[in-house]
Amino acid sequence: MNRKNISAFLLASSIFTGLSLNTNSASAATLASCLIPDTPPLFSNPGTASGDYLFNQGTDKDAFKNDCGVTDLGVVEGRAGTAGTRGDYEVGIGLNGAQADLTDQLQLDWVDEAVYNWTLDWNPNTNVATFTVGGDSINYDFDSSSSQTLNLDKFNAFGIQARADDPSIYIAENTTIFLDVNSITFDPLNGNPSVTDNSNFTVSATSNASSENIVDEFYTINVAAPELNSLESEITSMSGTFMMDIPNGGFNPQDADARSRIGFQILLFDPPVQSVPESTPILSLLGLGVLAFRKTHNS
Repeated sequence: MNRKNISAFLLASSIFTGLSLNTNSASAATLASCLIPDTPPLFSNPGTASGDYLFNQGTDKDAFKNDCGVTDLGVVEGRAGTAGTRGDYEVGIGLNGAQADLTDQLQLDWVDEAVYNWTLDWNPNTNVATFTVGGDSINYDFDSSSSQTLNLDKFNAFGIQARADDPSIYIAENTTIFLDVNSITFDPLNGNPSVTDNSNFTVSATSNASSENIVDEFYTINVAAPELNSLESEITSMSGTFMMDIPNGGFNPQDADARSRIGFQILLFDPPVQSVPESTPILSLLGLGVLAFRKTHNS
């Protein structure tokens, strides 16, 4: 039996025996579409492995949402905002980031090249997300929002985004926004202890083009990792830094009332809750794995 067929059999077996197929849990069919693509090669990883517990799903948001079956849960947004405290804000959290439905926001005085430390905590029991910058925290209760009617109660996929409009009276040319993620903690919610991935992910965008510059990256949990091994696994904490780099002689976009013309986003995603019949594609994949094992063993 060659190594490729052994890997195919073991992967199919681990998925069948390890992943929860409870109809009241996150749909196995949902994340399985990312764990095991239904296009050749059948048993390849869904994108690029990032650290021990994540898969990089690329930069196309529409493709990510379609392929992985995720739905928007909420957004943390940092932006240039406006100078002073004129009822504007620089960091907000809610269903739509800087759009409507913000329940909490904070003021931030941007300083050139200052590194701001942040943490995003998710409580899987209360579905409350808390974002902290320095000693200031804002939070959002997803159970009290319209997301409750959509069964959005799991945080196990995310995106990071940096964006900058073209140079204008609002943003000086070559002004750059950076968002960095350097630690992610996962709770398997299956009796196993939490685990932390200290891989580093960074996105940045610079105002140096004739159109808006948006840089995205999207990630899903590798629920086949032995320490997780469950579709119930959730992200419970993320941390990192953000920074704005203003070129020499450039003006602070906050003073120019740039608002959302330059900023970052942390996007939270949730798999839709679906019932999973016994004839789930995962069982079919197991059968293919067993078949491959038998054919190779008998040849």
